[in-house]
Amino acid sequence: MHTLSFHSLRHTTTSILKNAGVNSAVVMDVIGHQSTAISTHYTTIDSDTKRRAMERMPDILNPTP
Repeated sequence: MHTLSFHSLRHTTTSILKNAGVNSAVVMDVIGHQSTAISTHYTTIDSDTKRRAMERMPDILNPTP
């Protein structure tokens, strides 16, 4: 069983904002993190966000003219 705490809400909010593409500086300000290292530690990037990021990569095997 998990308990809901202020800490877990901050962690979840950080991840949701980052997965939504919100700028890191804005996320840090909203959450109140003092450093990017702390903000990064509390960010979990979901599979859909990773997939969308990879889809933005150029197709090097089939370049467009």
